[in-house]
Amino acid sequence: MLETPFSLASFVFYRGMRFVMRRLIVFNSRFNRRRAHQWHTLSAESLSMTLALPAVMTSGPRWNPHAIIAGAGPFSVKHSVSVDVEPIPASAKSWTLVFYTFPHQRTAAHVGALQAPFFERWHSITLPPGKYSIALRYYHWSETITLPEIRADGELAIPSRSVSAGNNAFYRDLQKRRSRFYLWLHYYVYGLLRGTAPIPGVSTQREFLPMGNPETEFRYGALERGEAIRFHLTPAFLATHDIYFTLYTRDSFPARWYQIQESGHLTEPAREDGFYLVRIQPRSLTKFEGADAAIDIRTVTSAGMKSA
Repeated sequence: MLETPFSLASFVFYRGMRFVMRRLIVFNSRFNRRRAHQWHTLSAESLSMTLALPAVMTSGPRWNPHAIIAGAGPFSVKHSVSVDVEPIPASAKSWTLVFYTFPHQRTAAHVGALQAPFFERWHSITLPPGKYSIALRYYHWSETITLPEIRADGELAIPSRSVSAGNNAFYRDLQKRRSRFYLWLHYYVYGLLRGTAPIPGVSTQREFLPMGNPETEFRYGALERGEAIRFHLTPAFLATHDIYFTLYTRDSFPARWYQIQESGHLTEPAREDGFYLVRIQPRSLTKFEGADAAIDIRTVTSAGMKSA
């Protein structure tokens, strides 16, 4: 009976914290311009900075532990940006680089492995004049990782940088930072996904989904303790797509994550209430016919698991 008012209060709290954190990010960009012109990875080092975790939990709380995430900006662009794509294939088998407007974080352009092969070292993208930030995702990364150099209007904007292959080890200890603050921050999400505590005027999809690669397709939902997810994928679909499963706790910390590599798969039952997100990455730009019939993802109870 109290779920709806608690969810509304949580939603208001989340939106208020997001507003504050965005203002702080804009303020920091004005006084730390040198940092804006450098690559920074989501890592143990970056999360040790003051307010770094609250910033992530209000801007990108659907953590993606399947990829090395790097960001840069904001930086100014008058006409175009150029990406040095030469070192990228040796760094990751799959990758996407997305440009967002700053500070509103709307997708402006993207480039990635699906556009390969690139016949020139520098790949250029025309953008309207303004400020932009970048998010780079490396999937299936190599032992030697290089983040590419970025030029804006022909001038160096972001120099290249090397990254450790063990960058994502911090996810193993991330749940140690759980607290009531983050539970209250994301309490409303579970009821929103479950449909038990809708919020007037709020789109569940827009509220829940991350600012991901525009080519990524998502499946998501809430899980009660003891429930699991059953995957049925056709071999043809699995051969042409990468399927990544992430289970989150109710306070939006990743609890379990891995790539689905079999046509029929049943996850372990959830140990507590939470939600899940499935990222579906195509391996080519060729449209897959009959995708809706090729992938079936549904929640099953303990009784459903025994009867299957």
